[in-house]
Amino acid sequence: SFGYYAENEDAKSPSIRGKTAEEIQSQIFQQVNAATLDANCRFTLSSLSQTFPASAGNATITVTVNPGCSWTAASYVPFVTIASGASGSGNGAVTISITGNTSDARSGTLMIAGQMFTVNQLPPVATAGRFDDNPAG
Repeated sequence: SFGYYAENEDAKSPSIRGKTAEEIQSQIFQQVNAATLDANCRFTLSSLSQTFPASAGNATITVTVNPGCSWTAASYVPFVTIASGASGSGNGAVTISITGNTSDARSGTLMIAGQMFTVNQLPPVATAGRFDDNPAG
């Protein structure tokens, strides 16, 4: 699951950010295939998932690989964007931006250097209401 699902205008096939599931699957296949073409290119991410509070924020994921190995990064959810490092060659970093969450907990998947990276975001913390001992007075 990519974490976000919506029907397109003609309701014939699901779409994600204007792309059909088939287009997304093809793009992922191309990224994974490109990442595995060279046996000397073994990609490692600093982590494969991260949980964020409800507030907006940024995070950096480090990509470690042999020199000369190319990679890309893509987000498939509307609340996460690639702020920098959408592609690289050799070691690098991808910085992501997460929008604030005003609803339920949510998660989504990014593809970085042919590997899935999961973003989990917590819901906002409920604040206790103020109780007045004498509401009539």
